[in-house]
Amino acid sequence: MILAAANARYVRGEPIDIATLALENHVSRATAYRWLGDNDSLLAEVMRRRTRDAFRAAEKKHRRRLGRARVLAVLRTFLHRIADSKHFAELLRREPRRALMIVASRVHPNQEDLICLVQELLEHEVGHGRLALPFDARTLARIVVRLGEAFVYADVVAGGMPDPDRAVETVEVLLSPRSLPALSPVRAPAQARRKAAAPPRLSVESR
Repeated sequence: MILAAANARYVRGEPIDIATLALENHVSRATAYRWLGDNDSLLAEVMRRRTRDAFRAAEKKHRRRLGRARVLAVLRTFLHRIADSKHFAELLRREPRRALMIVASRVHPNQEDLICLVQELLEHEVGHGRLALPFDARTLARIVVRLGEAFVYADVVAGGMPDPDRAVETVEVLLSPRSLPALSPVRAPAQARRKAAAPPRLSVESR
């Protein structure tokens, strides 16, 4: 209930305040803070779920593509959706430090969750014999996410425009055959070190 209300506020471009949301949803303030954390933690969870939904939607859209083509198509669709998000653009413009702290640091789980999603995508294609990687999937997933941050978030903070296509073009070079090592390209998937975090159970949220 509170999470849904917080998401609605985010979409409307309104501040997310746990105390106000608790009052509106008839939940004690102490309970809301105990289960949801502070305002930044609640905003981070809203954004994490929206990011996960956007990534899964991109995967579904390109489910008929295979290998390198599928990876690039998923990333392009996903990054364009993030770059075109008016809600995130407004937050980035209004509170750039806070926004980057949530999506591009280890303070909140958002960055790690996205790395795991990209890693799972890579390992799925490698595991079906449709893709060879220049190095392990975990390392490449971290590079991909950092590229996305650089071309979609950082440029905006610096006064530029987001450029998701440039990020995808860079990933395309990394996945090109000439980027593969001469000896032994990675063809078998390594076990994911960490699975993408499942949405936490929030007892104050109605089911």
